[in-house]
This record gives sequence, C-alpha cells and structure tokens, in this order.
Amino acid sequence: MGRDERKSGGSLRLFLAIYPPAPVVESLLGSMRKLRDLPPYREVRSDQIHLTLHFMGQVHPRKMDQVIETVDRAKKGIYQFDLKLMRMVGYPRLNRAADSTQDSASLSSRRHHDRRRNASAPRLIAAETDRPDYLVELRNRLVRRLAREVRENPNDRYVPHVTLCRFRPIRAAEYSFGEVDWAVCGASLADSDDLTFTVKRFSLMKSTLSPREVVHEEVATWPLSPCK
Repeated sequence: MGRDERKSGGSLRLFLAIYPPAPVVESLLGSMRKLRDLPPYREVRSDQIHLTLHFMGQVHPRKMDQVIETVDRAKKGIYQFDLKLMRMVGYPRLNRAADSTQDSASLSSRRHHDRRRNASAPRLIAAETDRPDYLVELRNRLVRRLAREVRENPNDRYVPHVTLCRFRPIRAAEYSFGEVDWAVCGASLADSDDLTFTVKRFSLMKSTLSPREVVHEEVATWPLSPCK
C-alpha cells in the first residue's frame, strides 16, 4: 500500500486523463530541452505525461463501480477528436511587470522584490493544447457528474495542458526567469507537424505517492468511436 493510501484510510487517489502517443511525448520533451537558461528541473517521466480531464482526489474503493458507471454515461455521444499542442508556457504564468526596484537604494527593498518575484515565478513548464468541442464537452460532463463542488461554468477557467517538468526549489536571488526565451519555444510547437494526435481513448488512473516517485496505474479505460 502506498503512502497516500495509508494516510487516507485505504481510499484511492484518482484522476481521468488523456495520454498522448509516445512519439508526441518525445517531440514535446525534445522541444522543452531546447530551452536555454532554465533553472534545475525534474522531467516528468515520459509514460506519465498526460492531459488531466478531471482530478477526483481520494475516492473509497466501494465507490468505484459508481464512478465507472457515471463515466460510462458521460462519454455517450463523444467521438474521437484531434488535439493540437499549441505552445509551451510556465505555470503560474510569468509576471512581466517592470522591475520596480531600480529606483530603490535599499538592499532590503531589493531582497523583498526578489522574494515577490520568486513567488510569482513558474514552478513548472507545460504545453497547452487547443480546445476542440468534444474535449470541452467531455470535461464539462465529467466535472458536473463527479466533482464535489461545481462552478456555474466548469470550463470557464479550464486550460488544457500537459506538464513536462517541475523546477527544483531555488532562492529568488539565484535565478531570473526573464532570461528564458518563451516566444521561441512557443513558435517551435506551432511549427511542428508531429504535435497533433487523434484522441481515441481516455482513462481512469490511480496515482500512488511514494518517497521516491509517483506511480500511475490504469484502473479503467474508455475507447472513443470514430466520428460519424
């Protein structure tokens, strides 16, 4: 039993996701590795790179049948669709405000600014996708049926993306993200012909946390029929 299962009394940490094909993943990671001047980071394992449709959190095993039946109903009328990786971004988004410390003669003021800049600096790099209608509709249905709390419009803040790497903790004074050429990175994705793929299935996954790694295991999968 994993650490998260012990802490949660045997419940399962579940999420629904789309996993891109291996060639798309390798192309994405290759584009990310071309970025210069990145701080120390940890790549997401290629077999764990995914687009989250809905994160369910801790679910008791006795509710699994109910979850699977709910997803069965939610996918009706959803067909295969093409998904395009559009751009690479840092999350949270960069704060591009001008450096207000230039007129300050106080060293303490500069350190305060560094802390504020680090707080808003990206913690990871992700590749955003487009928003095809079937993706938005599927995600909307899953959230409305499975989420504990649902906003009036579940998709109003949904930005589909796949996480590629996470930065290791560093002090604000040790790095400035302003040196990263994000525009070049985004253009490299837009110009790639191998970053569009057809979504033919999505999966219910169990995530197990351990001291050394996160393990994803498939619990159930739902194939999508070709579009009529």
